[in-house]
Amino acid sequence: MSTPKYVIRGKVAVLGDFGSGKTGLVQAFHSEGASFSKSHQMNTTADIVVKSVTIPETDACVELFIYDMPGHEVFQTIVERHAAGASAFVLVYDVTNKDALAGIGKWLKLAGTIRDSAPLVGCLVATKCDIADRRRLVTAQQGQDVAQSLNLEYFECSAATNAEVESPFYYVANALYEAYEEHVKGLQDGQGV
Repeated sequence: MSTPKYVIRGKVAVLGDFGSGKTGLVQAFHSEGASFSKSHQMNTTADIVVKSVTIPETDACVELFIYDMPGHEVFQTIVERHAAGASAFVLVYDVTNKDALAGIGKWLKLAGTIRDSAPLVGCLVATKCDIADRRRLVTAQQGQDVAQSLNLEYFECSAATNAEVESPFYYVANALYEAYEEHVKGLQDGQGV
């Protein structure tokens, strides 16, 4: 594997209600499935991890600064402060919580306030998809419908089994790369380069 010629850096805010599986998702992605704890302590501030994603068939690498945000309302001010300036967001919900999709609106509203310029890249992620169907209370179709209505990409994953945990982050990395390339092309076209 060759060394990338350039690195693009992006801040990613991972948002969702307390207990939605944000931390498990982030830890599983960061450790490539080597780390998953069945018990988690409540985040009281943003936990930050950094992971590089090589963009296939390019000379680029996207370095994701992933901010795992606390999900409890008590920490709203902390979330707003740490999410400011993010380039992308990942909205997370738990498929075993029948009310999980109801909270997505408040997180999407917050995501809309974290960046003044340039459109944000975002996706909706259903977690805990390894859990038996009888415990699943939000169907894949319900999640897809919400994602489509919000114009977001939709992903399902399981941090416990490491199933598809990389997909939302690879999507974000590729979208950030494409946005960067468009920006550079616009600058070149505007300057006649």
